[in-house]
Amino acid sequence: MRELVFNAIKRDSYFLEYVYRRIAQPIASVGGICTLNDSGDKLSLGVAVCDECFSAVNKAAKSAVAEVLAVGYKNRFLKEKINIDTSSLLGRTLLDTMCIFDSNYDTNVIKKNILEINNLSIDGCYNFRLKEIKEKWKEIVALSNNYSAFFEEESVILDFLTYLMDAIPCLCDSVTVLVDLQKNNFQLVDGADRLLTKFETFLEKDDLAEQVLFNLICFNPNVVRYCGDMDELGEEFCYVVNEIFNVREFLDTKLQ
Repeated sequence: MRELVFNAIKRDSYFLEYVYRRIAQPIASVGGICTLNDSGDKLSLGVAVCDECFSAVNKAAKSAVAEVLAVGYKNRFLKEKINIDTSSLLGRTLLDTMCIFDSNYDTNVIKKNILEINNLSIDGCYNFRLKEIKEKWKEIVALSNNYSAFFEEESVILDFLTYLMDAIPCLCDSVTVLVDLQKNNFQLVDGADRLLTKFETFLEKDDLAEQVLFNLICFNPNVVRYCGDMDELGEEFCYVVNEIFNVREFLDTKLQ
């Protein structure tokens, strides 16, 4: 048997819980062990698998950790340093789009950096092993802050959002959004009525409208259909989604 150990401080436990959700079932399917342990001030994730399965499991686990760092920690980094008003949904959507924009590149670079580490502190990795990636993030912050006055205008933010989204691949031609406000949940369906797997937002606050927009930007569909009343998610959501997507029709049905 070979082992992997991941740690995270308490504040970042939800990041490690995401890694656990990503790898627990595949590890169990090959007879391995995957456990979460809460020691009070930190959370630990332990993995043990047979030698034959270790390489595949290691790659899957490091991919999940790299995604956490490339999207979750980058979002936090930008929010702390960039001069954009994140009290508005539009401002937060711009920040989220900046994270999505080159997340595949960042994820691949980070994965290569951590692939051979079998005992990994996620917050420690963020603080001490991401120099190359964080320099790139700092450049984004510096460039954005140099033009921060322009980002006070909604029209400029929307233009910049459109520019960023032009570089994000379209993963699905049509996406239908189904929202259940009572359960604070939503689902996404493609043009063939197949349920889509949602992207993890890593948001620290449970904002349903922001989660929906984050996923729509990740899929970047040519057409967005909304089932139900879009006003349920607020006036600002309606404004943003109509400005950056082709919202073609509204259906008087809701999530079952």
